[in-house]
Amino acid sequence: MKINSATCLQCGKPDAEITCQRCSAVDYCSQGCLEADKATHERDCDVPKDVIGVIINSDRDRRVGKPVFELTTITASHPIHRSRISSPLMNKIEFPLIIHRHTPGSWMDREEDDEGLENSIATNLMMMTENGEATVDWSQQAGTVTVMRQDRKPLSLEAIEIISKFHDHIHYLFHAGRLDEAQEMQDFLEFESFCQDYKRKMKANEPRFANLRLPLQVQIGSSMSGGEALGGFLGLSI
Repeated sequence: MKINSATCLQCGKPDAEITCQRCSAVDYCSQGCLEADKATHERDCDVPKDVIGVIINSDRDRRVGKPVFELTTITASHPIHRSRISSPLMNKIEFPLIIHRHTPGSWMDREEDDEGLENSIATNLMMMTENGEATVDWSQQAGTVTVMRQDRKPLSLEAIEIISKFHDHIHYLFHAGRLDEAQEMQDFLEFESFCQDYKRKMKANEPRFANLRLPLQVQIGSSMSGGEALGGFLGLSI
């Protein structure tokens, strides 16, 4: 048995002991579950050694000096590769983001509230496309999360900021009663237009946005390893 118990990707049972030999990123409780998930997993199996993602810090982490967003190198053993949690809105516009919660479980599982785990950005990333509200388990105390692109291309600080603002805008439209506009915005071309507008507004005062390459969906991938990936990524025109 592994020291750190894993969950079966197929059925969700704990103590899964069969690890994919190709990517070492997913686990199964039996050969039957491995075979049942084979066709699905093969599409995502070629996990790079390192992926550049973004940590979105909770209120508590921000209070001790951590930034709202920070780049992180995600290794092949990171639990995010086992996550099946993704942003509903980004799925709809065909730019899926995978999300891993650092604090296990939801606020509903805790005996006491922990306001330090509030993270409105993470909550908004989990908004439902039909009403602009987060799913119940993400509606409060989401905690610090790690986010990565499902296609495993680098996710930049500028990109996650724009994505966050896009969610904020749609959330505002729903709450303002502008339901038709909120639905119309949930489109690939509307997202691209929003990114262009945000970049144009920001680059005068934030030079880092001047080099943001759009559309985000066609960013260059990274096959570098370790510090090379993170260090090199910081200087990319992306």
